[in-house]
Amino acid sequence: MSRRTLCIEDDPGLEELLQLVFERTDYELRWCASGRDGLEQFAQQRPDLVLLDLLLPDVSGLEVCRQIRARSSVPIIILSVRAQPTDILNGQAVGADFYFTKPFLLQELLSSVEACLRPQRAGRRGR
Repeated sequence: MSRRTLCIEDDPGLEELLQLVFERTDYELRWCASGRDGLEQFAQQRPDLVLLDLLLPDVSGLEVCRQIRARSSVPIIILSVRAQPTDILNGQAVGADFYFTKPFLLQELLSSVEACLRPQRAGRRGR
C-alpha cells in the first residue's frame, strides 16, 4: 500500500528531484507550490506525511505547520534554507517532527520519513 506524502514547496527543481527519489519508494508524492493550496490539499488528501518549506509565496510555512498541527498529528518535516538556530527552534515549536536545512542528504531525508512512519507511531496520528 502506497503512503501518501504531501510536499508543500515552491521550488520546481526540488520537486523534480524528490519525485525521482520517491518514485522508487512506497510513497505517493503530491505537490503544492503555495501554503493556501497546501492547506486545501491537506484537508482533501489526508496525507500520511507532510514535507514543508518555510518560505512560501503566500502563507508562511510556520503558519501552515501551525494550522496542520491544530487539526492533526500527522508527521511534518520542514525543508528550508533558513538555518539559524531560532528558525529551527521555531519550526519545532509549531510542531515539526524534523527540520532539514537545504541542501540536505536525500538518504537522510528518506531515513527520517521512514522514522516518522514506523508502525509504532501509527496510533499517534489523529487525522
